[in-house]
Amino acid sequence: MIPIKLSISGFLSYRDPVEIDFGGIHLACIAGQNGAGKSSILDAITWALFGKARKDDESIINSNADLAEVILTFSYEGNTYRVQRTNPRGKAKTLEYYIKSANNGWKPLTERRLRDTQERIEKTISMDYDTFVNASFFLQGKADEFTKQTPAKRKEILSNILGLEKWDTFKQRATEKRKEIEAQIARIDGQIQGINDELSEEEVRAKRLEEIQKELGRLTKLRVMQEKSLESIKQTMATLDGQRQLAETLRSQLESKEQALENKRISLQDRSDEKSAYQSLLKRAAEIKDNFKSLRTARLELERLNDIAKQFHDQEKKRQEPLREIAAERARLQQELNSLLERRKELEAATAERPHLIGEIQKAEQQIQEAQSKLEQRDKLKAELDLVRQQKADAEAENPRLKEEMNDLKARIDALTKSEAVCPTCGKPLLEDQKQELLQDLQTQGKTMGDKYRNNITLLKEVTHHQKRLIEEINLLTKAEEELRNLNRILDQLKNKQSEIDNKQKDWETKNAPRLTKIEQSLEQEDYASEARERLRKIDAELKTIGYDVEPHDALRKQVSEGLQIEEEYHALERATAATEPLERSINDLKEEIATLQNEIAALQKQHDEAITILAAAEAEMPDLKQAQQELLNIQEDENNARMRMGMAQQMVEAIKTQKENLKKINRAREELAILQSQYKQLEIAFGKNGVPALLIEQALPQIENKANEILQRLSGGNMNIRFITQRKLKDKKRQDLKDTLDIQISDSSGIRGYEMYSGGESFRVNFAIRIALSEVLAQRAGGRLQTLVIDEGFGTQDDVGRQRLVEAINMIADDFKKILVITHVEELKDAFSTRIQVEKTPRGSQITIY
Repeated sequence: MIPIKLSISGFLSYRDPVEIDFGGIHLACIAGQNGAGKSSILDAITWALFGKARKDDESIINSNADLAEVILTFSYEGNTYRVQRTNPRGKAKTLEYYIKSANNGWKPLTERRLRDTQERIEKTISMDYDTFVNASFFLQGKADEFTKQTPAKRKEILSNILGLEKWDTFKQRATEKRKEIEAQIARIDGQIQGINDELSEEEVRAKRLEEIQKELGRLTKLRVMQEKSLESIKQTMATLDGQRQLAETLRSQLESKEQALENKRISLQDRSDEKSAYQSLLKRAAEIKDNFKSLRTARLELERLNDIAKQFHDQEKKRQEPLREIAAERARLQQELNSLLERRKELEAATAERPHLIGEIQKAEQQIQEAQSKLEQRDKLKAELDLVRQQKADAEAENPRLKEEMNDLKARIDALTKSEAVCPTCGKPLLEDQKQELLQDLQTQGKTMGDKYRNNITLLKEVTHHQKRLIEEINLLTKAEEELRNLNRILDQLKNKQSEIDNKQKDWETKNAPRLTKIEQSLEQEDYASEARERLRKIDAELKTIGYDVEPHDALRKQVSEGLQIEEEYHALERATAATEPLERSINDLKEEIATLQNEIAALQKQHDEAITILAAAEAEMPDLKQAQQELLNIQEDENNARMRMGMAQQMVEAIKTQKENLKKINRAREELAILQSQYKQLEIAFGKNGVPALLIEQALPQIENKANEILQRLSGGNMNIRFITQRKLKDKKRQDLKDTLDIQISDSSGIRGYEMYSGGESFRVNFAIRIALSEVLAQRAGGRLQTLVIDEGFGTQDDVGRQRLVEAINMIADDFKKILVITHVEELKDAFSTRIQVEKTPRGSQITIY
């Protein structure tokens, strides 16, 4: 992977967008003070490619930005790619991946899911995050991560670097598979034991089946006998059913005859009562005829009076129109009177309420003044809250800056406390009094910043409490504005109501009161509707000339109305005279029919009694059908149970045969699993530390050793050499075998010494050589090519000669890489490289300048 262009925005210390063009750079130095943001450039590259940096959550977003975004353009194996990764604060992350097409456009390679896109990027460069960092980055504080460890730990680190941890996974899978097979074998052994236990019951099960078969034969014979007995009982019962049907038929005929006899007796009684009523009318025949004659005379007189009454009523109808007019006028005046009286009553009630209304108006005006005071208080509190919020925002904005500046001061103080502290300006070693003076100055600055930082924390606590109290008070006064609107609305309503009462009082006195007096006088004197009253007087005078008397007319109408009963008796007398002889014949016929029915009923009763006697005798001799049926059911149930037991016994016998076959299959399966178990045990050994991983390390160590010595020769002027020792003798002299180890043996002009005996500069050269060798081997094993190398720090521990040799060594290996980036804060090294990427910390975040 060869970086071409890197764009950073809102990422770690980079607040504003910056861009680094690596296009014409082969070997460059990334320079700047501690904390300026040099290492953040490496974090930006790994975050763009793998989504990983020092952290991978929202803490990578600059505190003054809403999102972090890094765009990396790189080349690999002749193609150009671009990765754009974004992390908005509080939202989902995005990842876009492109390849440059033949027409210099960008063709998207982004997959549907972010995880799939990430896998495609790693597949392109043939490395994951750990492999990329271990191979391409020579990071701060990790140069001696390999050499300073114990031999066992070195082996573990080398295994991780070479990606041999996958063999642990293989071993774990083999172990899990072996345990699964062993569990299967244990289960099969249990099955075999169960089958053997079941096979031991073969003779018992066969004997049990024979006994059940004999019992079933006995029950079958007994059931057949009982079925024949039950069938005989049913035939006898069928004969009894015929006798019961005969008795039931006779009983039904007897009831029918008795009901017919009762109906005839009722008809005879009705005819006798009708004959008595007719005889009573015939005894009063003379009286009924006289009354009917008087009724016809009265009806003739009534017709004459009806003619006179018609003339009277025609004239009477003329009176209705003036009477209606008079009544209508009276009703109108009465309605108007009632309306005026209701208005007067309402006005009196409203007038009585007026003092209370005035009091409510005064109360509302006072409440409005109080609400206005609350609004003025709320506005003052809001202004105070804005001031408090501004103080809090200033303190919150200042403290991160103070924290960062204090960290920078602490780093400078820590650097000065070292025995080989140098001047940050000229790069020369500091004298003791210069160092103490500079330390005192830095500590004074730190104390001032610390006091300001702590004061801000105290201020934030106080301001937060004050802000909370102000918000609570403002919330309590929030309803004052709504309350003021409601009070103004209520006051307007009260004043409108007062004005309405005043208007009603004035209108009553000028209009309604005089009208009320006039209506009351008119109703009392009845001087209204004068024209209608005059017409009514003339109609009444004409009615007197007709001479019609209502009382005689009404008496005659009453007499004719009461004569309806006389007319009905006369018609009833005519019917009685005509019906007497036929009725007598009907009564005689009913008496004869009753006598005939009584004789038939006596004969049927005798037949019914005889049939009942015969039935009772037959039922007494009848066997118990229910008992016979229950006995058959019991026998059938026993037979069915026997059949079920026989079926189960047969199944148990058949199961023995099946289990014999199963035992053969299970034994074959156990033998196959035992073979697999042995194979997985061998795989566990092969995948273990002393298996394939140990062989791979043995294969890789000569390559690493040769490459490391090649680089170390350049760095030491041919004076130093390293050797990896993988086995050594045991302390127990009696044992002839060797112990596995991974010791580093270093030789120079003074002889062979351990790594720990070399100075910081010498040990760094060894670390550098081994680290470069590990990087190249790791890249080759990952299937990719190590084309970019990043060296972060490490020069501060070297003397001038060591630094010069390191620079020379880097230049010597420069042709092995397409791009090398060296990160340092040592001033003397800035001019040792043809290209310098200068990183500076500003109030707007880190900024980059390329020289």
